[in-house]
Amino acid sequence: MILFPPQVFISQLRRGNVIRFSHPEFPGKPHYFIVLNINPLKDGFLLLLTSTTNTERVKSVIDRQSHLERGYIFVRSGECQCFDRDCYINCHKAYSFEIGKLRKRYERGLVELKGSLPQGLTDKVLKGCSDSPMFKPKYAKFI
Repeated sequence: MILFPPQVFISQLRRGNVIRFSHPEFPGKPHYFIVLNINPLKDGFLLLLTSTTNTERVKSVIDRQSHLERGYIFVRSGECQCFDRDCYINCHKAYSFEIGKLRKRYERGLVELKGSLPQGLTDKVLKGCSDSPMFKPKYAKFI
């Protein structure tokens, strides 16, 4: 369901927004993504982080590779209106997605804006990206 005209929706996207849609890197069901760049409209693309409710898998990764813990941000159910279950935000890898493609999906009712991260959680995510040994430096100028 489209709540706003597409241009209004696109123009309002900012860092910390949580959107749900199907990304080509994750075929199948839609996923929750966190917008990382400050002004996606100016950049022409979204820089996105993923979240996962498979918390046991993330804990297993952290147990095996403790240096990666800094790049996973745990979010408790209820801590953020966007997530109704415990989850981790993965700050190790960002994905890009063109604004034009997102607009087309939005026009077809395939994108949902789930809300925004609270500022404190957004700050933790940004720190997680800067602390991650795997986050690509080329993306740093957009966040």
